[in-house]
Amino acid sequence: MNQNNFCALPWVSIHTWANGNMFPCCKSDPMISFGKLDTSKSYKDNINNKSFINLRQEFLENRQPKSCWKCFEEESKGIRSMRIDQNNYYKEYLESDYFKNNYIQKPKIFYLDMRSSNKCNLCCVMCSPEFSHKIYDIYRNLDMYTDNIQFKSFSYYEQLQPYVNEIKTFYLAGGEPFLDENILNILDMLDENSEIKTIIFTTNCTIDLNKSKLFDILKKIEKHNVNLRISLDGNKEYNEKIRLGSDYDQIIKNILFLKENFPNFDLVINPTIGTLNVEHFNLFYNELLYLNLKWDLNFIQFPDYFNIINLPQDLKDSIINKFKNQNPILDQIVYFLQSNGNPLKYNEGLEFYNKFYKEYVEIYK
Repeated sequence: MNQNNFCALPWVSIHTWANGNMFPCCKSDPMISFGKLDTSKSYKDNINNKSFINLRQEFLENRQPKSCWKCFEEESKGIRSMRIDQNNYYKEYLESDYFKNNYIQKPKIFYLDMRSSNKCNLCCVMCSPEFSHKIYDIYRNLDMYTDNIQFKSFSYYEQLQPYVNEIKTFYLAGGEPFLDENILNILDMLDENSEIKTIIFTTNCTIDLNKSKLFDILKKIEKHNVNLRISLDGNKEYNEKIRLGSDYDQIIKNILFLKENFPNFDLVINPTIGTLNVEHFNLFYNELLYLNLKWDLNFIQFPDYFNIINLPQDLKDSIINKFKNQNPILDQIVYFLQSNGNPLKYNEGLEFYNKFYKEYVEIYK
């Protein structure tokens, strides 16, 4: 497969929200839904709707689909995108006839990313009610869009059972996955004789993992390649300012617990980089070096008023001067900041944060 715009994921992956919205992956434009998951239909029927067929055809024609702009934008900034990672991961399969048709007669699932619940214990300012039920009342009070359903959840695991053996990666997020009973259904599909899988959690890591139920879940999957991506955006002050309701001390306690009890787990600090935390991110990075963990930065692209390219130029220049040539992690931020933005968006983000925080305090404090 020599087409330089091609992406394998629309052939081997599905990403769903708790409200049923379907996408080819989590990087796909959240404003462009590929339809609603019909839990009464087979996986084959769901992923062969008109939207998915058209997307595959665009890739077969070596085009850059509108819904996939995030990956192509990252690549233009020198950042290794999910598209490139996944193509590399599945490169041994890309020359097969399976990837040459826009309609999939015998579907495969290599990468399963079903976020089956929006149950969460935090109110992150860059999030939405689709991924945290606690944000629902905040959005409603701010006259922002909600679909009048606070708690969202679905079950589709019986229909996925025939594909379990060929799934290579389970991506478990939410909501907060350690609060979602549905993840038990996913993990129960793996028995003692299952081939080794990659299991990825994206977690705010505030839930006490020493509780027997959660501990037993982690023990059950210990033989697999488990990756915990820990959503931690700054030191105590900044993380708790951005991820409202978070507990920095509990997060560090959980990280130390995981390192001690599950030494084979791959622990990754997965900060979301935005206008509210980027300025002092270097101090946070240096503060956690003692944990000796991997880092994987997630740059906010949507909502765009938290995108760091929209910082005022003088602030951009100051951050670039502080961060440049320090280490590869900070160099990613430097590179990203060199794109042109709109400072008016930055002010819009500050105004939104103040309104969001005020509503949070009135509802939950």
